[in-house]
Amino acid sequence: MNHLYFAYGSNMSTVRLRARIPRAEPIGAARIEGFETLCNKRGKDGSGKANLVPTPAAEAWGVLFRLDAADWEILDRYEWGYRRSASRVLARKGKAHRAQLYLALQPEEHEIPPFDWYRALCLEGAREHALPESTIARITGWTVELNDR
Repeated sequence: MNHLYFAYGSNMSTVRLRARIPRAEPIGAARIEGFETLCNKRGKDGSGKANLVPTPAAEAWGVLFRLDAADWEILDRYEWGYRRSASRVLARKGKAHRAQLYLALQPEEHEIPPFDWYRALCLEGAREHALPESTIARITGWTVELNDR
């Protein structure tokens, strides 16, 4: 099994992912073609979570991480309401990789506002890995609900 993971939501933050998977090794920014990132997956807490939605001529940026084989079972438990799928992603310099990513099992027809702390984690990861300014601006523009956890 491929041990590359393409994170595009809160797991883009190395601190966040390592709280779940301590051995996760960041490789760098990557993108997937034919998708856009929308918050149309409802979390257990009722707030919006990121999801990849098929969209012709679009691309979604995220972060590639290397995981150990045993890590998938752990990460699968955290990624409730998603199914893991193998997809082709492109590293910043264009090199293609086969990576695992998560897609919502039951996405909503419309976007759902994420909590402010969730958006902050997504922004932290996007900035940490120097994702394109257009991606950072898109995340910054998400309408959020305030929640202090």
